[in-house]
Amino acid sequence: MLTVYEENERVIEALCAGAMGYLLKNTPPSRPLDALREPVVGGAPISPKIARKVSAAGELGVTINTIAFHVRSIYDKLKVHSKSEAVARALREKLLE
Repeated sequence: MLTVYEENERVIEALCAGAMGYLLKNTPPSRPLDALREPVVGGAPISPKIARKVSAAGELGVTINTIAFHVRSIYDKLKVHSKSEAVARALREKLLE
């Protein structure tokens, strides 16, 4: 995600929707090119300002229902019904090391 939005809600929405990173548009010009390569090697490009927000967010302002909704969405995408099925599939497909 390359954006001007710094609000916690926007960051969380983007990451939950599958963004592999979150860079602000004021990022130095060379950084976005490097950021495209990072996920390939297991990285997650993120602007320092956003990293501070995410790491300092003791309370994200989401309800348990919001979390449950996103977990169900992930299960639907993986075509599984539980945490153990998700882990088993990830191991089987070598998504985890």
